[in-house]
Amino acid sequence: MIRPVAIGILAALLCGLLPPPPARGGPALEVVGIDVVPHRFSDELRWRRPPDPRPGALVRLFVRNAGDAPAQAPSLRAAGAAPEALLDGGSWTWHDVPGTEGEEPRPLGPGRLDVWTFNAVGADWAPGATVALALAAAPGAAPVQADLRLEPDPVRLARVLFHDGDGDGLVDACTVHVVNDSPEPVTIQGLRVWGPGADGAAIHDLAPGEWIAAKEPLPADGIVPPGERGMFAAECGPLPPARGVIEVGFAGGQGAELPSCFAHLRFKDDAFAIGSGWLDVPSRPGVVPLLRERCLALYKRMHVDTTHVGEFPGYTDATGPDGLATRYPLRLMSGFEDIARYGTPEWRRRIHGVDILGEPQMGRTPRQSRAILARYDRAPYPTTVTLSEEKGFRFYAGLSDHPHFDAYRVNAPAADAWSLYDRWGGERLRWGAPLEGIGAMTRTLRELSRPAPIAAWSQNVHENWDGYAGRRRRSPTPDEIRIQAYEALASGINALYWYSLQAWAPAAFRDTIPETTRIGREIRLLQGLYDRADAWSHERRDAAGRPDWDLDALVAPAGAVLFAIDLAYEPDPEARVFRFRGPRALEAEYALPAILRAPQEVFRVDADGVHDVAHEITPRGVTIRDTVDRVGIYVAARRAGLRAALAARQRELVAAENAFGPDPGTDDEAFAALLADLGFEGVADLPHAARP
Repeated sequence: MIRPVAIGILAALLCGLLPPPPARGGPALEVVGIDVVPHRFSDELRWRRPPDPRPGALVRLFVRNAGDAPAQAPSLRAAGAAPEALLDGGSWTWHDVPGTEGEEPRPLGPGRLDVWTFNAVGADWAPGATVALALAAAPGAAPVQADLRLEPDPVRLARVLFHDGDGDGLVDACTVHVVNDSPEPVTIQGLRVWGPGADGAAIHDLAPGEWIAAKEPLPADGIVPPGERGMFAAECGPLPPARGVIEVGFAGGQGAELPSCFAHLRFKDDAFAIGSGWLDVPSRPGVVPLLRERCLALYKRMHVDTTHVGEFPGYTDATGPDGLATRYPLRLMSGFEDIARYGTPEWRRRIHGVDILGEPQMGRTPRQSRAILARYDRAPYPTTVTLSEEKGFRFYAGLSDHPHFDAYRVNAPAADAWSLYDRWGGERLRWGAPLEGIGAMTRTLRELSRPAPIAAWSQNVHENWDGYAGRRRRSPTPDEIRIQAYEALASGINALYWYSLQAWAPAAFRDTIPETTRIGREIRLLQGLYDRADAWSHERRDAAGRPDWDLDALVAPAGAVLFAIDLAYEPDPEARVFRFRGPRALEAEYALPAILRAPQEVFRVDADGVHDVAHEITPRGVTIRDTVDRVGIYVAARRAGLRAALAARQRELVAAENAFGPDPGTDDEAFAALLADLGFEGVADLPHAARP
């Protein structure tokens, strides 16, 4: 039986210090795990004001009561100060730590676990710094002293993804990605869940479940070599729709027990979502797309399954056999503040996430954001946060269950300074910025959020952007839409929300409908991989001092998804859009983890199906030779049979699209009917219609 590592062992590993064992005969707090996520930001982006240079880290302490009596009012002092003093002094940006003045106590029962989280900034909290902690079980009680070194664990959980196998709204399985950066091999032993009880209410008093064996581990013997990646699945549910802890146990050489790795996560279905903006925004007075059948058919045809809408009469209550919500189901994002109302099983199955903060970097501090999201700590549905300025993502890290960002690269408001990019031989732009900036933002958010999944708002057509800096087209072109979306996809998102497809925008920019549909079909085609994948590698290839290709790999138990994204585009000085050269030759080697280095099938994927591709299996992975039009997508399957399954899936997706009728993007009659449904007699009535 694997047990959590006690504070003495952990401190010895991190600091070379062994404090005395905890006293018995009462509560006894011990830190059984630490998760340290160093602050980071990209050097690719350009800002009017330089980033705050101070280092920092998001820190989670997994604290267990090892005694035989409840800890009635636990508290933490760090570096000799109380949590509120650290907030007031600017050392912490936000926290979720007990013992804060004015807050209710967080009792911790014998053998139970709690997670104490803080986001700290400054040299005293940089990775490698040592921090003195004092954990007290109650006011006046003798504290447990521990010196902890703020270093990421070399053996860590890179990503944990949950699955709802039967569609009842409760997760019953998970996929876990393990990284071993230690000098020795480690063996995956299994996992256990620390849960909040069936009702999900006791989120600060987590009880341990039984140990669960790893299912189909990779490598097959469960031994992850140094510098390598391991994966495994586990049947772990059903789990309540709440926050809890996943503990993964490891053994070292000769079976020696190693410290467990812990992750604090929301137990939610992490199936890939494709979202839209606010479909309750009228296209004409009294004409709401969410209530118009042809509009809903268009969104479903584009594989949208989520929208930023709350409860809306005429749609969310139309749940009968022939109701709009039954025939065109969409999951919802909104405030959902009435937890008693929206916490029912029927509602929580329809809620994708809480979005109540807006974009907090435009006016709310992390501390203020935490105060708002704290109201949802016991809600049975996940919270989100929408970030916008990449250099400050780190200060908000850890706040929500499903973080995402909202940033665009052409003809739209932006946090970064577009005129400061020198990418095209001295030509500076104000109407656009390097499209690959989306990948940089995604990688930053991904690393700050590990092991939780992330999402991105990706630029699509919008109903109220105005042209500026001489650009006449008021929304992105199909090419610009594709590259922005794939920069996020290739960097490891598990949900893509289009910004924003609302109101009349898809009709005004009709040329984007087929491209949006194709991207949606490609996502759904590979969803079985995406739902269990994590980012593995990223390579930027330059030519003549300019970006030429982004080469990225995601890895999943069934195989790897490889991406080649064409970066050799140029700004059109007259139309002020980005132009691509057309199909280009590619030869690229993709390094893969050892568990995927002997793929049984390698092929190219796009919306039209699966295709042969010239390739060579190498000692490091696979080399692809192809002609790429903007984005190349390849699969290196671990076992034979995936190609045939994906070919069948592609035919199913096309049939599902056709069931909604002809494509308004290419069929004039269908487009005229869509215009009528939106309340317009013709294209001339549309605001901001795209010009040739």
